[in-house]
Amino acid sequence: LLHDDVLDNAEVRRKKPSANTLWGNHAAVLVGDFLYSKAFVRAIDLANLQFFRKLTRTTTIMAEGQVLELLHTGDWNLDVDTYFNIIVAKTAVLISAACACGGIISGADDDEVARLESFGMNMGVAFQLVDDILDYTSTEKVFGKPVGKDLSEGKVTLPLIYALQSTSGPERQRVASMLSEIGENEDSRKKVVELVRKSGALERVRREAGAYVRKAGRQLETFPSSEARDNLLELSQYIVERSF
Repeated sequence: LLHDDVLDNAEVRRKKPSANTLWGNHAAVLVGDFLYSKAFVRAIDLANLQFFRKLTRTTTIMAEGQVLELLHTGDWNLDVDTYFNIIVAKTAVLISAACACGGIISGADDDEVARLESFGMNMGVAFQLVDDILDYTSTEKVFGKPVGKDLSEGKVTLPLIYALQSTSGPERQRVASMLSEIGENEDSRKKVVELVRKSGALERVRREAGAYVRKAGRQLETFPSSEARDNLLELSQYIVERSF
């Protein structure tokens, strides 16, 4: 998250000043590097090769996802498949790995670890879909960052992709003109946000997020009933209901 705020030039994290805002990018990056190193030291102490392999592969994929997103910044013709490649790599694999690692260190068998991994992957995709919805629907007071911030930074997300698919001809040209100046023109940003809100794209993306949550829940059906399983199911449901 420290590195993420530097990459995004974020000034706020959960309604409070981000570390890079308070202490600068250099300090935020160095502390992030320290925490990465500390995490790997703790992982090695577990002496579990499967756990360590999952951790290292996940951090590699996440970095690749961030690079892929950077390469497509301002790519208003981004397709759905590439969008999902980005969010799986930069977000979903982290939650997937967290769930899998919990199973690994608790001694779960391969099938159980695979199910936990799939649960986390689907939950992670749903989380990012809802996050992208909130960039168009929430308020700065609730969400902790300005509405349309991702849009103004040239990040193309699924709500925008679906909204653009509903335009054609002169309207598409008009929207393309607004997108070309989205970073400097506040009026253009507001108009594009309004276009996305009225297009039906947000409802479509929310339905997809719900489908991923249901798919995640099915991965836990073979686990015995327990407080832990109930907590995971409750957490996955919260993802699609959250407002920040």
